[in-house]
Formats: sequence, C-alpha cells, structure tokens
Amino acid sequence: MKKKALILLLILINISIIFYINFKIETDISYHSGKDGGIFSGFKMIILLSSIYFLVLTKHNKFIFFIIGFLIGIVSFLVSYFAVFWISNSSDIYFYLLAMLLFVLSFHLIEKHRTIVKLNAKN
Repeated sequence: MKKKALILLLILINISIIFYINFKIETDISYHSGKDGGIFSGFKMIILLSSIYFLVLTKHNKFIFFIIGFLIGIVSFLVSYFAVFWISNSSDIYFYLLAMLLFVLSFHLIEKHRTIVKLNAKN
C-alpha cells in the first residue's frame, strides 16, 4: 500500500511540474531562450522526471535504474514528440503528458518483467 501511495504522489508531482513548466514555456520566452519554442526545456524536464521516477521507485540497483530511467526518458520524449508534434502539429501539454505516461508504463513493465524472471529463476 505504501508503494501505491508513493506512485500516486510521484505521478501527481510530475503532473504539477509538467503543468508549471508548460505554463512557463508558453508565457515566458526568456525562460527557454525563445529559439526552440521550449522543446529543449521540455526535453530536460522529461529526462529528469523519468530518472527520478526510476530512482525513487526501485528497491535494488538504484544507479542502474537511474541510467535506465534516463534512457527511457530520452526514448519517451522522442516517441511523444513524433506522435504529437510531428503528426498533429500541436504544441499542447499533451506532448509532456504522453511522455510521462510512457516512462511510467515503461517502469512498471520493467518491474513486472523482473518479478516474472525472478519467480521463474526460483522454480
């Protein structure tokens, strides 16, 4: 139950950060230097949030999961960029929320896979 509460808390914090950063990107050009439309700021945000999510929720091999979170943050950013911006030319918050959804799902799929592998190794 404690882990579920932590997951919910992390997701709510991530959503709050995403809304705040998106607000800063859309309203304050000096926040993101104005040349890239805030894409680089969003890139840094998604990678950082993904790395922290992986680091906080894993019990073992925290450094390895931090690196995996970093790499999955890059992949989720690119996938959501092509899914939202490239296809629909939309610059809404959906891009960041999709990236967050991707790295959260990735973490839980990796954790489930690790659990299944451990159970099979014991048998």
